[in-house]
Parts: sequence; C-alpha cells; structure tokens
Amino acid sequence: DGFITTTNTARDVILRNYPNLDPQRFEVIPHGRDFQQMNQFAQTPATGEPLRLVIPGNISPAKGGELILELAKMVPSEVLEIHILGNVSPLLALPSSVICHGGYRREQFADKIAAIGPHLGAVLSIWPETWCHTLTELWAAGIPVLGLNIGAVGERIADTHGGWLVDEFSAAAIWTMLQSVHLEDEWSAKHTAVLNWQQSTGKTQTRALMGQQYLATYTRVWGQHSVNASLPN
Repeated sequence: DGFITTTNTARDVILRNYPNLDPQRFEVIPHGRDFQQMNQFAQTPATGEPLRLVIPGNISPAKGGELILELAKMVPSEVLEIHILGNVSPLLALPSSVICHGGYRREQFADKIAAIGPHLGAVLSIWPETWCHTLTELWAAGIPVLGLNIGAVGERIADTHGGWLVDEFSAAAIWTMLQSVHLEDEWSAKHTAVLNWQQSTGKTQTRALMGQQYLATYTRVWGQHSVNASLPN
C-alpha cells in the first residue's frame, strides 16, 4: 500500500532491486532529530599543527576501518592526528598513533567533541548508509565532514556542502582531499555551510515534523485502503 525510506539514494537502491514497486507510492521522510542547542566546536586549521580528524561511531571494516588503518600508516601523526570516538572492532589492529577514546553515550557526544577540538570529522562507511546519525551529530557540533561519495552520506554532504566528498575508496584519495582542508578559504566555506545547516534544516527537521509526515502517509494509505475495501466486488 505504501513505502517509506529516509533518503533518495536509499529509495533508488530499493527500486533498482525491486522494479515492480510503484515509485508513486514510495515516499522519502528524513530522520528527525532534536538538539537542545547547536554548537561550534570546530577549530580552524593552523599552519604548523597537525590536522585533527575525528571519526565517530563503532568502527569496523564496513565502517571504513581498513581505510583508517591505511591512512594512519601512510600519514605521520605529526601531520594527521586521528581520533576515534567509539569502539573499535577487534578485527582491526590500529597503530598506537590513532587516539581511541572508546565508547560513549549519545548525550556525551558534544562534550567529547569539544574536548578533542577537531578541525573536521569523517564518515568512511564503504556501504551506502541510509541516513547516518553521526553525520547529523557532527554538524550539530559545528564540524565539517569528509565522507565517501556513496549512499546517504554522499547525498547529504552534496546537498548541504557541509564537507568534502571522496569518490575513490582509498586512503590515498582521502589523504589527497584532506590536504585541501588546510586551505583557509576551502575550510571556511565548508564550515559556513555547516553553520547554515544548523540554522535551517538542523532546526526544522525535528522528530515532531517526522512524526507528522509519517502520520500523513499512514492516513492517506489507510484512507485509500478503506475506499478500496468498500468497493463492490
């Protein structure tokens, strides 16, 4: 009777694999989030200090763990300081130069980010996320984000311009993009886009709005169902 997902890219993946679904009955309703306040915890990159990169979430090979491992081996910590905010899969043996902060409760996220003082964040999932709450939380903390150009992460960063997109899934491509972050105009443009998101979508895309959109969909589908059920055979 009806279908709902969170992003256009997720909808497209489903429709490609289930071509018999009616796209006219397939709606996109983004996840809503409520933040008590928006923060500006990003630090401006400065010459002579390492670039501080924070990667939140539980890191596994699917979440870009192998890319992080290669990146840490490729770039000295004096140049790129990598922080993992979350648990790391035992399948990954990250070098000691990677600073692992361990797990956290969701309500601790902003304080943890403030303590790190990153220049930017990263979401490196190698599969197409359907939304990515850590991307939302990084933006709510005022942090521009580098992501792989796939799924919801690619779609949302492209829509907001609140970060950098890497098309090639390799540590070398990620590092090439990271080197542009040191350019003041480049970082400032992405940071400004994040602040614009905070004052627009970040404020309006609430849980209440999401609930209203779901209710409207359910009401419409149920109305059509009731009409069809009342028709004579």
